[in-house]
Amino acid sequence: MKKKKQGFEGERILEITAVRRHLIDNPQFLSFSGMGFFPKAKYHADEQLKGYHYYTLIYCIQGLGKAQILNEDLAIKAGDFFFIPKNTSFKYMADHQTPWTVFWFNFDGTLADDVLQLFYQHNQSYKGFLAYEEERILLFDTIYKNLKRGYSKEVMTLLNMGLLHFLTSFIIHIRPKQKDKNQDLVNQVIDYFKKNLDKNITLTEMAQYINISVPHFSSVFKKKVGVSPVDYFLQLKMQRACQYLEYTDALVKEVAFKVGIEDAQYFSRLFSKVVGMSPNTYRKTLGRQ
Repeated sequence: MKKKKQGFEGERILEITAVRRHLIDNPQFLSFSGMGFFPKAKYHADEQLKGYHYYTLIYCIQGLGKAQILNEDLAIKAGDFFFIPKNTSFKYMADHQTPWTVFWFNFDGTLADDVLQLFYQHNQSYKGFLAYEEERILLFDTIYKNLKRGYSKEVMTLLNMGLLHFLTSFIIHIRPKQKDKNQDLVNQVIDYFKKNLDKNITLTEMAQYINISVPHFSSVFKKKVGVSPVDYFLQLKMQRACQYLEYTDALVKEVAFKVGIEDAQYFSRLFSKVVGMSPNTYRKTLGRQ
């Protein structure tokens, strides 16, 4: 069978060498080295005995394929995704009759080590399943679109945040082989966050929602997700704010209110801290005034 890694009709792909240099200076970052979308990727295949020096996530939304990570054989169908650890032997290929349509990311950083360790610890496999969600695909589109604007420190700070959310959206819904009560609690809280981005929820209220103490809640959440619950909730708010700034004409103070922050100046300070630029500057970088 003819094999190729890219060159598919309708594909979108970015190889980001500049980000690799940025990562060397910022080893704690969860950073890209490439990403892409391959529709109906007939003959899509790759094999490496020693793997690559970065991690890869491949998410299949249509079609079939197969993969082997170390000695684990994986049959891939729509909704399946798999991680390839760095420096690890692997091979994969799209089905010849019903080739897969896939999104993929290459990434690295010490936070990536923690994220992938959590995934394998919970799942005992390099493969998982996650039903198609439009929100997740829109997040991919946002990351891709913003990367095409360039690789400035401000852009990369925003997109690293987006990548963390993208990856945790896969991991957080994985069902462990054994019942994990703490994971269920974290899932409940994250769903609660997503439904209440227009509200100001304190750490105490978060813990009360699942009826456990604040110290225990904070410890469990950070262990499972990799960041504190307050920081994760703030990241979700700022991502939602970015969407409002990009896709609506709402004033900054209106965007602030939509994400549960009544003081526009305080919102701007938070936005600048998380994203790396002010809301107005962010909107201007998108070509909007």
